[in-house]
Amino acid sequence: EAMLEKIKSLEEDIAESNLSIDTFFILTMGIVCFLMQAGFGLLEVGSIRAKNASNIMLKNMMDASVSAIAYYLIGYSIAYGVDG
Repeated sequence: EAMLEKIKSLEEDIAESNLSIDTFFILTMGIVCFLMQAGFGLLEVGSIRAKNASNIMLKNMMDASVSAIAYYLIGYSIAYGVDG
């Protein structure tokens, strides 16, 4: 009986660890996506004239902002369900 309690306790610890690892992975990949967006903006700016650089960077900033808001409003419920 004591062994079953230990096993149950270990299963709960593993479940908590999995949740922490999943959360860390999601946050890390979100940061990577935003860094890729910035890198793409720099790539675009490097291929145009200097006077249009601010317009391109603003376009990329708006793209990231609108995408984040759309994910907050729509995507989260699709990804994690209503109980999420």
